[in-house]
Amino acid sequence: MPALRDVLPHLDEDESYRNSGAYTHRDARVLKIKLATGAPCSSHDELFAPWPGDDMDVEKWYILDNGVAVGVKLNSDGVYEFPLFDLGR
Repeated sequence: MPALRDVLPHLDEDESYRNSGAYTHRDARVLKIKLATGAPCSSHDELFAPWPGDDMDVEKWYILDNGVAVGVKLNSDGVYEFPLFDLGR
């Protein structure tokens, strides 16, 4: 399983992301990737799921082995944001 830093390499490369909550979880292992947008076909239902948090416009999200979900969304300024959601594991 890759670490979050492996699927979101800009967490380490771009200093502006070091203040994000996702940066603190960069060493956690990614268990699943979910797409929050799109129309799934029946053979790919497992890949699609709505973002469980309150943030809008999350494009995709990662379920980590520490029970945290990390979303990926692009804000209106063209900067990525990484909302967090505790899945309660």
